[in-house]
Amino acid sequence: MEFLDFPEATSFARFVSQPRSYLLWQLLDQLAETREEKLLGSFVYIAGGNNREVVCEMLDAGTTLEEAVASRSQIQKSLNDLYRSEGLTASNHRKYLGGYTEVTGKGGDVMEAVETFYENVAPSFEEFLEAIQAHDEDSFDVGLARLRRGVASYGRLASFDQLELWQQLLDLTWLAPSVLRKSYVSTAGPERGFQRVFGDSMDDLSDEEVDVRLQLLHEYGVEQLNMDPSSAVYELESALCNYQKGEGGLDKDPKRDSAEPC
Repeated sequence: MEFLDFPEATSFARFVSQPRSYLLWQLLDQLAETREEKLLGSFVYIAGGNNREVVCEMLDAGTTLEEAVASRSQIQKSLNDLYRSEGLTASNHRKYLGGYTEVTGKGGDVMEAVETFYENVAPSFEEFLEAIQAHDEDSFDVGLARLRRGVASYGRLASFDQLELWQQLLDLTWLAPSVLRKSYVSTAGPERGFQRVFGDSMDDLSDEEVDVRLQLLHEYGVEQLNMDPSSAVYELESALCNYQKGEGGLDKDPKRDSAEPC
């Protein structure tokens, strides 16, 4: 399939782990002494618009979710100063800052995500992972729903990339999604990609019909293209998202700077 033959068909977690990109993996290894600190650092990486400096600022200020919430005002001020600085690394990935706290700036967006996770989802990231692992249903699907429902500014994309990042970062085989589902690609960008691939709009199909097509795509990727079953969902989501553009051509930027957000 044409849309799987360009650099964009590479998952977000694999992209950020590459030495030539953000060095996120190496940074967390240097700064985080515990797994909970790694989870906190990678959470604010997503919440902060994919900036390593935000990770450094957060882990310098606190090592647990509870400590970060207790120090919100101080950390928020530091983050706002950071975002105003000229030296802040620009994000090459899709933006997540939702403008929920315009009065308090981008630092407020980040801390609103941190605080609402603590208040609405779980008192620690470890407890969140334990809870979704113990659930009877698919852990990735359960986690996606809880993040979307509970965390300010976390929509489909941020929640998906957050779980992908944690699964890859900590090698959590139980968290890897087993098959491509509509809930993983049900936003404007991948929906347009879906229509270009299949010729049908998701809006004109039932949920079951969409899932059947996505499962066929998943099987094709694994069986015909030898995609790794543990990461195929990530690669296919990324490819569908970037395949949203019109007949003018594909965005082949390996830094994933899509023309439109997904």
